[in-house]
This record gives sequence, structure tokens and C-alpha cells, in this order.
Amino acid sequence: MSIPNIIIAGCSLSVDKTSLDIYQQTNSQQKLYLCYPYFTEQFYRGKYKIHNIARDASDNGTISRNINMLVEDLWNKDMHDMMVIVQWSGLDRHSMFVEEDYCSGTAGHSFYRKKYNGWSLSSLDGTHERWSDYYLHEHSEEKATQSTLDNISKTQQFLKSKGIKYKMFCGWQIFSNDLNINEHIDTSDFIFFENDTGNYNDVAEWNDTGYSKYGGMKEWIRHNVDNKYWTRGEGDQHPHNIAQEKFTYGVILNLVDEMDL
Repeated sequence: MSIPNIIIAGCSLSVDKTSLDIYQQTNSQQKLYLCYPYFTEQFYRGKYKIHNIARDASDNGTISRNINMLVEDLWNKDMHDMMVIVQWSGLDRHSMFVEEDYCSGTAGHSFYRKKYNGWSLSSLDGTHERWSDYYLHEHSEEKATQSTLDNISKTQQFLKSKGIKYKMFCGWQIFSNDLNINEHIDTSDFIFFENDTGNYNDVAEWNDTGYSKYGGMKEWIRHNVDNKYWTRGEGDQHPHNIAQEKFTYGVILNLVDEMDL
């Protein structure tokens, strides 16, 4: 009997030694970064096979594309027993197709497999003229919000079409509190964490003047984890390994159990 599969996608908040991409995997091992995919894999110890397609600096278009491609890859290998966990990223990140052989980022290495490449990611290629022009002439908060909502909705519809269970959450609060999100996406399997002390913005700064209606992982951590573990420290605003472990046990394992195959 085959082992059920858990597909995980997201940005750097979900990248660790379980990553399918060798560069992401090696970099995490060298820097001793551990995130919820690793702690999930350790907890279940063979009950599920983890397929972590998360990528540093991912925009939500890239996250959506990579989920869909990986699901299709596994599905075509008759690996139909799967569930999906998605961590959505910031609204200010975007991607655009360049050419089939294009590899985004200064390192010049391809991501995972060839067909997962070809796109320029703004967070990796931000100094390129294409992105300065984009942010000057095309980008707006309204367009960025709608683009992310479209990517979420498209991914939900794709997973539902195959009967695949999924859970979603954001890395931090990316939607404004006044957005009526139920008008745009199915929120029945989308997890938000309210935090009445504030929220994070797209440059990872804490805003303590309001509250988080649509908070994500970082708001949950801020509310539930000792402050010395909120970040890795030394200017790195990513959650500490211990915060990631607590998030795994406080949130992720419950989500997996709800989707139990």
C-alpha cells in the first residue's frame, strides 16, 4: 500500500531541508533552518511522504503554478492519495514569464526541474529594468490584491476538481481588515489568525496600531510564542526554529488530522 502524500508550497517561511529543490535544501541545511514541513515530517515518521515545493521569495502566482504542476506530476504517477498545505506570500511580489530556459535569481541556478522555471520573480530580480518599469507603471495595491485572490481561487478550484483536500494560510497578514474576503475566495479551508496587538507588513515590520483580522503564521507566532523566538535575530525576520516547531504543533498537525486520508 502506497504512503499518502502531503504537498507543501509557500515562500521562504516554508523552505527547509525537506525542500525538493536541491539549492533550497542545501542552503537550509548549511544555515540550520528548520520550518514546519520538517517538524511535520518528523512527527509523522513515515505515515505521510512530504513533497515540499516551497521557494524563497515566491510570489503567489509562482506558488499557485508550482502547486498545480507538482499535483499533476504526482497524479500522473497514480499517486492520488494526497493533501495540500499552502502558505501564501506577500502582495508586493510578482512574476512574469521571460523564456523557457530563464532562471530567476542572481545565483543563476534552475529551480527543481526545468518546467518550473522560465519566470522572473520580482523579489529575486528586483534590480532588472523589467521590474522597475512594472512597479512604476503597472503595480497597484488593488491590482496586487486581486491577483492574489485570483491565484488562490484558481488553486482552490483546481484542487477541488481532483477531489484533493487542502488547507491554506498566509505567512503574515496580506489582506486589509476591511476586505470582505468571502466575496472572493472559499474560506472554509483557509485559516486566519486574529491578533489584537497588531500585524506585520510587507517589509516584515510590526505594526502595533491595529489588529490582524486576516493574520497569518507570523501573527500567530507573535501571539503564542515567547518573544525571543519571534525571529531568527540579527536582522533576519523569519521565525526562529523553535517558533516554527510550536506553529507545527499548535496549528499544522491539527490541519493534517482534519484532512486525514
